[in-house]
Amino acid sequence: MWPFRKKPSEPAPIIEPEPRWTVPEVIEPVGVEVEPVGEEVVPGVIVLPNGNISIAVSSIPQAKTAIKYLRLRKKEINLEKKELTSEAATIRAERSQQVASQGSMVRGGGNLGKAVRGFERMSRDSARRTHANRLAPLQEQKTLLDTQTRAIDAAILELERQILTMQHGDNE
Repeated sequence: MWPFRKKPSEPAPIIEPEPRWTVPEVIEPVGVEVEPVGEEVVPGVIVLPNGNISIAVSSIPQAKTAIKYLRLRKKEINLEKKELTSEAATIRAERSQQVASQGSMVRGGGNLGKAVRGFERMSRDSARRTHANRLAPLQEQKTLLDTQTRAIDAAILELERQILTMQHGDNE
């Protein structure tokens, strides 16, 4: 008989499943004043600490001022993107120069040549990985700036729509 087989006299253990979700506790608000989260750069435009922009305008002049600020911010973002692009181009140029000067891989040589080629391949793979790791943060920053640019474009369109709505409401 097998020594690991379950004996008939022992009952199977009962395992109760853990609940998949729990009910959150309700926290009652306390009479504490909340300080503003962001900085108001122009009337109606609040820049939050994470870089997002909150817009709340109530008049046409405020909306026009907000549009001017957003267009200025968009120009600043485009300048930052140009700096990132030039930095990435410099890194790529260094990599191109490095690849051009490295020479060809060893040919032949039997088992010794095979070992040498293995080390060369590891070295080249490492250099390629290092190059990609140097470019990755720049690409991430550039993607973030692109996202901010699209958000600013959407905000400008919405403000222009509000201006037209306000003007149309004044004419009636």
